[in-house]
Amino acid sequence: MRVKTFFRWGVVGSLVIIVFTLIFKLNLIDSLVEFPSGSTIHLFLQKKTKFQASFPNRHELQKNRHLIYVMGGSEKNLQERFKKASELLHAGIGDKILVFIQPGITAFNQALGRNLTNEEWASEQLEYLKIQKGKYVFTDFEEGFFGTLTECKNLLVYVKQHGYIHVHIVTSTYHSQRTWLTFYTLSHDYHPISFSVHDAGDIENTRDLLKEYGKLLFYEIIFLLMY
Repeated sequence: MRVKTFFRWGVVGSLVIIVFTLIFKLNLIDSLVEFPSGSTIHLFLQKKTKFQASFPNRHELQKNRHLIYVMGGSEKNLQERFKKASELLHAGIGDKILVFIQPGITAFNQALGRNLTNEEWASEQLEYLKIQKGKYVFTDFEEGFFGTLTECKNLLVYVKQHGYIHVHIVTSTYHSQRTWLTFYTLSHDYHPISFSVHDAGDIENTRDLLKEYGKLLFYEIIFLLMY
């Protein structure tokens, strides 16, 4: 009976993975009509994809053993996340900021006469927010097919290797629930490391929220099958 049940779940899970992969790889959701931000479906998706952030009381913080981590993303998303990360650092939450930098270049810089690298661009953004050098570091985690899942695994390994006990994860609002789910599932193997999720307060359109909600459901199925 157990074998049949496991096989059934395996087949269902495989079919779901194939369907979701086709949908997201072919960008089929982009063809949907956009809904206004105040619509019922938009509000529903916002509620489902946002995690209500929580973190330790100030008196519980051991600043030198707390890390602020900014999840990778587009320039637009990173700008919002950097603002949130700087707020946390300036408030005394965390020792430094770790930023996941993906390979590539950014827009053309007139003064330098060339495109900035991602690290140069990120440094410029952080220092504009009054984050001094030495208070932020970059990492180039290996990327995998399941981006958030791979990033979370790599971060937990980094946190353990560097002796941190708590990581403050900063991500976009629409991405916060999936981030929490992933870390919550994986962090059991890295006890006593704890974490909290902080959303950047940014707003996405309905199409992006729908994509994210689909990915969230996809992750829930993966974790149901794997853990």
